[in-house]
Amino acid sequence: MEVMNHEIWKKLNRFYNINWLKFDKWGWDNANSTFKYEKDSIVDFIYKIHKTTGLLYG
Repeated sequence: MEVMNHEIWKKLNRFYNINWLKFDKWGWDNANSTFKYEKDSIVDFIYKIHKTTGLLYG
């Protein structure tokens, strides 16, 4: 999974001019061990959907 995620990240950056900073909305507050609504230069969440054939493999 990690290799696939890395490949997706590389292709997104290679083929699209994405301003990742606009997706940075939250930061970590070490003093309170909570998130705060403040930029920290890290993309907070990326959702990735995997398509399947609908078959279960076991």
